[in-house]
Amino acid sequence: MAKKTYNVLTAIDHDNERFELGSTIDLEDKQAQPLLDLKAISGPIGDAADTEPTDPAERLAAISGAIGELDPNDKDLWLQDGKPDVAAIMAVLGWKVSAAERNAAWSAMTPA
Repeated sequence: MAKKTYNVLTAIDHDNERFELGSTIDLEDKQAQPLLDLKAISGPIGDAADTEPTDPAERLAAISGAIGELDPNDKDLWLQDGKPDVAAIMAVLGWKVSAAERNAAWSAMTPA
């Protein structure tokens, strides 16, 4: 079976190699499924879900959704000020997110 590329959401060890948050990993479906279930990876990259929106409202909604997928107990996904790490968001989405976009989405999600 062909391998697919996935975004790494939390550091994992696979085949004696370490994959850090924000990197990618190539896996067969049977290898990927347990990691998908644990939300350690997302993807595969190239799925329709990985298409980068151009509309600002759609981008904000996608970024907010990605933040909602992050494990709140995984300190590697969050900054000391409580905001989600941009690299973690990008790993979920598969496209570049700016700190300003993250901040806008985070502000919309958190009470004032």
